[in-house]
Formats: sequence, structure tokens, C-alpha cells
Amino acid sequence: MLRKKQVDAYIEEILKYNSVHNLVKRSSKEQIYKEDILDTLLFLDHFKAAKNILDIGTGAGIPGIVLAIHLPETQITLAEKNKKKAYFLEKTIKKLNISNASVFNESINKQTQLKSFSHITARALSEIEKIINMSSHLLKKDGEYLLFKGKKEIVEKEIARIKKYKTEVFKSDQTDKQRHLVRITINTQ
Repeated sequence: MLRKKQVDAYIEEILKYNSVHNLVKRSSKEQIYKEDILDTLLFLDHFKAAKNILDIGTGAGIPGIVLAIHLPETQITLAEKNKKKAYFLEKTIKKLNISNASVFNESINKQTQLKSFSHITARALSEIEKIINMSSHLLKKDGEYLLFKGKKEIVEKEIARIKKYKTEVFKSDQTDKQRHLVRITINTQ
């Protein structure tokens, strides 16, 4: 029950700050839940083994804050280069008393110096190949990417460009929109 209350409070914070910080394109609690929060919850089980997660280009904190609420033992780093959005994230983490999340207010690129992560995620950021190019040096050798994606055709096209990695695609049938999670690991064969 505590998690539901935290998620509800999080959505309220998004709505409160949305007009100033342009966080999401939705304007109601129901839309934010259905279009943004539910995406993360549909694939939550895939993140349960994560020790620490880097959420690149997190924007309003999706999926990072949702993961932090539901996986309190996992450390989450929310990478967001936009100062206004990073400010929103810091205030929200403090207000919701989320102790396992922190904000990194810089771009992620090949020069970024952070610790290594067991998992890297992103939602609505960029093509798979670009995400890997900007962040592969931050992924532990036995780590994996868990990337939120939409349409099957786009997922297949992006996967075809990354041949040296092993990929698995998971589809959710619990929504009227096409939702996929792409797991990517370094192919050791």
C-alpha cells in the first residue's frame, strides 16, 4: 500500500510541476498512470535482479523513480541533463523520502565518469545503438541494458544494427499500445 501512495504522490508532483518544467505531455492523473507509470510496472520483474541502475535521460523520472519506489534495495541513478527537470527530480526524491535514488545532472556520453552499473535503462530517449555508444563504458561486464521501446517494427530495425550484442525482446499485451522491453547483453561467443 505504501508503494501505491508513493506512486500517487509522485503523479501529483508531476502534475504540480508540469506546467513549469514541461515534464510530460499528459495532463491528468489517469493519463500519466496509463501512458507513463504502467510502462514500468508491466516490466518490473525484469529489474528485480538489478543491484544498481542508471536511467539515462530520465526526464520526469520514468522509469527511474517508479523503479526506486518498487525496488527499495536497488540503487537508482537518474541521469538528466536538463536543469529544471533535475531540480524537479531532486525535490520529488526528497519529498517522497526515496533513499535509494540520486540525480546526475549531466549528459551521458563516452567521457562521463561514473561507477559501473549492473543495469542501464532508458525510455523514449534514442535508438538502441546510440544509447549503447554513449553508455557502454558504464555497464559492468556481466551487466545488461533493459530499454523501453514501442512499436515492434522499430524494435526489430534497431536490433538489426547491433550485431555484437545478444538481445531478447519482451512484449506486453496488457495495454492497447505496443510496449516492448529489450534486454541486451554483450555476446560472449
